[in-house]
Amino acid sequence: MKEIYLSLLMFVVSTESYSQITVSTSGNKYVLLETTGAAPVQFEPDNTMFLENVKTAYPRAIVVQHHMKGGGYVDSMGTTDGLTWAQSFSLVGYPSGSIDRTINSAGGSTIIIGRGYYNAAINQRLSTTAQYDVSTTYYVNKTTRVITANVTGTALASLTGDYHFNVYVVEDSVSGVGSGYDQVNYYNNVSGHMFFGAGNPIVGFKHRQVQRAMLGGVWGQFAVNNPAASTSVTKTFTYTVPANYDIDKISLISIVQKHGATTADREIMNAINSPKMRHSCPPPLIAPICIVTRDSATNKNKVVWEKTGLSYAKTYKIYRESSTPGVYNLLGTQGANVFSTYIDATSTPNTTSYRYKLAVEDSCGTEIPVTDTNIKAHRTVLITSTLGTGGSVTLNWNLYEGRPFTNAILLESVLGGPYLPVATLGSTVTTYTLTPSGTGVSYRLDIVVPGGCAPSKSTAYDVISSNVVYPFSTGIKNAEATSLVKVYPNPVNEYINIEGIAVGDKITLYNLLGEKIGQWKSTETKMVIDVKNIANGIYILNVRNTVIGSSQNISLQKQ
Repeated sequence: MKEIYLSLLMFVVSTESYSQITVSTSGNKYVLLETTGAAPVQFEPDNTMFLENVKTAYPRAIVVQHHMKGGGYVDSMGTTDGLTWAQSFSLVGYPSGSIDRTINSAGGSTIIIGRGYYNAAINQRLSTTAQYDVSTTYYVNKTTRVITANVTGTALASLTGDYHFNVYVVEDSVSGVGSGYDQVNYYNNVSGHMFFGAGNPIVGFKHRQVQRAMLGGVWGQFAVNNPAASTSVTKTFTYTVPANYDIDKISLISIVQKHGATTADREIMNAINSPKMRHSCPPPLIAPICIVTRDSATNKNKVVWEKTGLSYAKTYKIYRESSTPGVYNLLGTQGANVFSTYIDATSTPNTTSYRYKLAVEDSCGTEIPVTDTNIKAHRTVLITSTLGTGGSVTLNWNLYEGRPFTNAILLESVLGGPYLPVATLGSTVTTYTLTPSGTGVSYRLDIVVPGGCAPSKSTAYDVISSNVVYPFSTGIKNAEATSLVKVYPNPVNEYINIEGIAVGDKITLYNLLGEKIGQWKSTETKMVIDVKNIANGIYILNVRNTVIGSSQNISLQKQ
């Protein structure tokens, strides 16, 4: 007994090139999501992030992507076992996959289901009682690149039939050169999508959870027949990691699977995944926010950070302070292979100042808690206005938090025109009174960021912008009109008729942010304007007589 104990101890305290780790389901039910991965498939970029969200939502969901070798697929990551898996379960569409290789009522009558059913099917499987425990003790020799995995399955109930054990070798963030790695991208021209403008194909795309080998084949190796409760069986698997694989990004999925006479009776009983083979992880990573600014295209807050020096980052997590000071809620996650910007679609910058924090989970699964004092919060600037005597306007704002700055620039726009600087203010100033330059004014505050930010795409960010404030209720100040302009129909669907105008009048359509949507010049006393391609909403139609300088505003509803 002493000899056995000493032998095991030597594995634990041995040199850096050799390490031992044990992982176990510990009586819990885990779910194996096997799905397609394919460089030639145009929808795969979106599917990659969909699967990251699945993993975040379901910590006991294990994801692996099978790339196909043969069958007409041009994919340098493909394996013949991946093709056998797809053909055995009659896979016909992408992206799709199987949940524990079972038919779930949540997903229909087939083992292969579309990703729209993944969450419901995972929920259904997680609600079942685990009938098998899986534990794996594995050893990694970094010098010889040999992995040895001892997989132990323990029946938690008396079961009938044959049960097989298996180990999947999975490499994360795989990239390479050529068409077999370059990811075809349907979303390159889809405005607003996270892969918009990423290229088609995406060169250097990092493919996630790539199945490199099934050590027991698609169906595993026989382990036990008709196991009684508490029956334990151990099988050993070995694998030599090829030189062109990144051993630090390799992990193992250990599986107990039933082996019935048909593929409809080959359920995954349970599975457990290991950390990556990197036996010593670097210190936990801190990913500082660079800036939080208002995105002019969406009028939402945009969080921007840099990836420099964060080569072991796996997932970025964006948090926002709740209504309880100091309490931060998770807003969303962003994979390390995606652009390092995040738009908070739920933000309302025109009414609220927000605090944000950013945390990062590394490839070892480590994350510094967002409550750690080393993770700094960034607070957005909210500018407001009050009307004073004599036509003056007083602007008030809170100071930006999260990075020091020297000056802030106050800018003014007249009737939707360009924003021009009206004052340069010190970093401690929070109020300013001025007389507007004309009608229809709006204001914003810009903070110049020395050196800017260099997120992982071509756009550089060197300015923090506040919300836009309109001192006057419509965003466009009314002047007396010389004649009564008639606009109909209102609400409008396709065309508006304008009467009571003069030749040469300038007609401008603004949204409620004061942004110019369109502009026309009348050639008659009546005119018709096509608004079919304008989004539904409330607009301000400004009719201005350029000769005498009078104008009239009409509220217009597009539906």
